[in-house]
Amino acid sequence: MRFTVRLGPWSAEGVTTVRHREPGKELEPEASFEALGTARIFLQLRPWGEETLVVCDEHP
Repeated sequence: MRFTVRLGPWSAEGVTTVRHREPGKELEPEASFEALGTARIFLQLRPWGEETLVVCDEHP
């Protein structure tokens, strides 16, 4: 998936690639920016009583 990040007059194009997934439990996309490098984002869903807890861990 392609995306654009904008900050004032500055902008950068990027691409997101899914590196790992377990449907309904985990998702680990990697966002890649040509000028800024990459970042991995780990999302995990955990039961929390009657609700769901979302755990998010990012690593540039």
